[in-house]
Amino acid sequence: MENQQSSLLQSFGQPQKAVIWFGNPYMPWHDSQIPGGKWGQELTINIDGSCTSRSLVFNDYQRRPIAGQPTEYFQVAPAKAASFLKRILVLLNYFGSRSDGSNPSSTLSTTIWSGDGDSWTFNDYPTDEPVINQLAMEIRDCLNRADLMALDGNGREDFIEEFVVNYEEDDGYQEQLVLTRVPNAVTYRRQFADGPVVTTTFQWPESELPLLDRLNPVDFTATIPGIPANAAEDGYNAL
Repeated sequence: MENQQSSLLQSFGQPQKAVIWFGNPYMPWHDSQIPGGKWGQELTINIDGSCTSRSLVFNDYQRRPIAGQPTEYFQVAPAKAASFLKRILVLLNYFGSRSDGSNPSSTLSTTIWSGDGDSWTFNDYPTDEPVINQLAMEIRDCLNRADLMALDGNGREDFIEEFVVNYEEDDGYQEQLVLTRVPNAVTYRRQFADGPVVTTTFQWPESELPLLDRLNPVDFTATIPGIPANAAEDGYNAL
């Protein structure tokens, strides 16, 4: 993807603005102006670091701002906004499909503008792709808004806060591996039969990305080789 990224940015330049739309087709929103309306959210990121979020009601033909729900304004460092914009362009160009942006009924789309005023609209990108989840999570954390639909439609509360793996042998020897988001740490504990308990903790700096974000897209009971057939689906703590 690196060669594609270089070529893409060379031809498109540093993106100046992205408007990320996520409509929830399962959340009705009654509005006399829009029959059969559903709720959606539009997030805008500008190169100068200014960002906005607004709620919209939509159907197959139109979108309108929801009355009484004002636009929310955020400010991030311009360098961070520039990084977000570049990564959004590269990822959606790789995973998504180009469109002319004329279909307002789409429940998932992102339009990106260049410095020359040209724009690209992307649809049909996967919301369960790990790198897209990771970028969406970073955007939520940077704006300090857990409920932003962002690129994948997930909220901060849907993400794993703690992951624990326990192992025990017949002679009483035990091991435990614990990953926690706050603090961002890995703890490895060994308990010997009739012996000492040895605990080692690895603490990650706050500037590092949360380790648990890499686990979130995984369905632990279906995709990890060697998982027992009777493993429970709620074997992790998704808060």
